[in-house]
This record gives sequence, structure tokens and C-alpha cells, in this order.
Amino acid sequence: MPTTRGPGKRKTKSPTQATASTSSTQSTQSSQPPKKRSKQQTNNKNKDDGSLIEAVTEAVMSKLSPKLDELFQKSASSAKNDESSSDDSSDEDEIFESGSGRSEIASAISQLVTQDGPRKKTRTLAEPRTRESNYRSQLRDRIDVLMNKSLAPSTKTTYIRAWKKYIDFHKRVTAKTRSKVFPVTSTRLSSFIAHLSLENYASATITTMVSAISYYHKMCNKTDPADSFLIRKILKGLLKASPSLDSRLPISEKILAKLIGVLPLLFTSKYEITLMTAMFSLAYHAFLRLSEFTTGGLASHALEFNMVKIMKKSIIVAFKDYKHNVSTTPFRLHIKRSLLSKICAVRLMKEYVEFRKRVLTDNNQLFILNDGSPVTRQYFCKHLEVAVCANNLEKSKYTSHSFRIGSSTDLITKYKFSEEQVAKMGRWKIKAVKRYIRVNAM
Repeated sequence: MPTTRGPGKRKTKSPTQATASTSSTQSTQSSQPPKKRSKQQTNNKNKDDGSLIEAVTEAVMSKLSPKLDELFQKSASSAKNDESSSDDSSDEDEIFESGSGRSEIASAISQLVTQDGPRKKTRTLAEPRTRESNYRSQLRDRIDVLMNKSLAPSTKTTYIRAWKKYIDFHKRVTAKTRSKVFPVTSTRLSSFIAHLSLENYASATITTMVSAISYYHKMCNKTDPADSFLIRKILKGLLKASPSLDSRLPISEKILAKLIGVLPLLFTSKYEITLMTAMFSLAYHAFLRLSEFTTGGLASHALEFNMVKIMKKSIIVAFKDYKHNVSTTPFRLHIKRSLLSKICAVRLMKEYVEFRKRVLTDNNQLFILNDGSPVTRQYFCKHLEVAVCANNLEKSKYTSHSFRIGSSTDLITKYKFSEEQVAKMGRWKIKAVKRYIRVNAM
């Protein structure tokens, strides 16, 4: 062991003190005044103590180091796996959320709910990453297309209108606090339902507005306020407190004959008389919705000229697009010649088609005016109202939907068709057809 001479005794030094000892020897042998030499010796002692602590620390760490290295490696490996899993999940979430956020209905509602106040600027779901693959972009675009196809245009318009109504209500009740519009709590939604009820909205309309709010929360992966026990019970109570009553009356075969009978008194043009007669008759026999033979509404599925095939004793109407349709195969409805010649769709449609062929137009819609323009819903409803009033009937009770109600009621009560048969012919869901049967009204 290396040694150093002290004032009166020999002292053994550890390896870690070698450097300090060397400097101590040199300091002792140097020619310094006695007082300064004593102070220097004190400093050297402190250095020796520090070196001893460092030596002990190194010895302890040398034993712990392998174990710590093992723990650090396991921790790093686990963190790497978690990060990799998180990245994969976030990538999948971003593909989905980007698509859902860019859908037309979600984008429109998002603009409404963010207009209420300033928001922290963040990367919107509609902004793609700058370094992503083309395939990832194609996935998002495809999600957009599928999401936009999931709702009918009329439903999108209704949902946006419902959100505008809710935002107006929100501003009214939070004028002082200025709380956020979105997300909506179940408590706030219950207040909104009560507000609509006080304004005498029908229960069906309120339910539709709640569906609009629920839809956007689901699109944004937020908690659905409508899926709470509170909201379900309030909606159930709403139906009991103010049940929706459909006051529309059916246009039966007898009333249809009366409506057709007054048309020559309402029009001077032979073409318009033939047009309206054919429209009344086909609307009854084919269970037509207003959007299926007129234009100008939120959604138009208007029949085209080549969708109707007129034969000697029957008509075949091919419906390519209609409400609730999820099939690409057209639905074909066969209409046979009626024993009541005055309302027979086969005879009346033949007469109309002969007049229509003389009109020079590029319009493919089935029902057009003599100037080639399509028949709008306003035009049809206006003249239906006039014909109803001319027969001393209550105009508020007879609408374009009364043709569907009357035809389904006649088939079940008079011709003994089953509800399943009528539902298929009228392109209804089986549960919906029950609401159209008006035995008492007949």
C-alpha cells in the first residue's frame, strides 16, 4: 500500500486517496510559514474525507448497477411497446375520426356549436397529416362517402335545424355563464325537452330533435346524453302527456272519384285536366309519397318517364329510389285495371302519356306541365286543396298523404288484403302501416 510521512507517525492510505496523499506530501515539504502549513493540513483532511465518501459510493453502486440496468431495460422495453400500441391505436382512431369529422352533417353541426364563443385553435379532424400515405387518405375519403350515405338529405336538414333550435335555447338559459354548447349534459337536454314542450311542439318532433343531438355526440365519440335513464323517462312521459294524433283523413275510392269529377270545373286546359286526373289516380293506386312524383322538397325521388310501363290491362311502376330503400334493385309495383273506370289508373295514365308525348322537352320526370317544367309539390298541393274545398271537405284534413292512407285502408277493410301485403306494396315498414289504417274514418 502506498504510504506518506506525517509529523510523527506512518499512515496507510487507500487507493482512492493516492492522489490526495501525493498533493499532501508536496504541500508538507514545501517551505511555508507554520501558520499557513497548519491551515493547509486542515484542507487536506477535508479532501481525504470527501475521497473516502466517493470511494464508498462507487463500491455500493458497483453492486447495485447490474440490477438497476436490468430494471431500466425492462422499463424501456415496456414503454416502447406501450408507445407502439398507442401509435397504432391513434392511427386507427385518426382514420376513423377524420372521416367522421369530415362528413357533411358533422361538419355542418360542428360549425354551429363552435360559433358560440372563441375556442382554442387545434388541428381539426378535417386537416390531413402532411406526411401520410395516399392509402390512408383514401380510407378517410371512403369513410366520408359511407357516412354521408347513411343519412337521407332530408334527415341532414332536419338535424341541422334541430341544432340551431338547441343553440338558441342554450344562449337563452346561459346568457350570464356563457357555458359551452357542446357536449350537452343530460340535465341540460332535459331542460331543452321541457322548453320544447312548453312551446307546444309535438312529441314526435321533440323526439326527432333529441335524436339529432344524440347523433352528433355519437359521431364525436362523446357520452350520449339521450342514453340516460332521465331522458328516457322524460320522453316516455312526454308521449303520455301529449300523444301525437294524426288528424289526416283517408281519400277513399269514393272521395277520389269526387276529386277527379270537379277537375274539369277548375281548369280550362285539357292538358292540365288530364295531368291532374292521372296524378290523383296514380297517387292513390301506387301509394305515392309526395316526393315520389313532384319536385321541390327536401328530398326528391320523383318517378321518371321510363320508370312506368303501360300495358293493355295493367301498369308496372319501377321505384329505383324511395324512402327507407337500401337495395339497388328497383321495386316493381303491378297495378291492374280497375272496375271503376272513372278512377282507373291504367286508363287515365294512357290518356296522359298521349298528351305528354306532344310536349317538346328534355325533362325526364314523369309528370310535367305543358311548358315542359316539372310539377312541383306546391303546384300539386295547391290544386288538391282547391279540389277538396270544391267538394265541401275540410282542407286541413285532406293532404297528399291522404292518398296513401285511403288506399291502404281500402285494401285492408274492403278488399281483405293483409297488413304484410299492404306494407310491401306501399313500401312501408311493417310497424308503420298500422298507423295508416283508419277504419273509423271510413
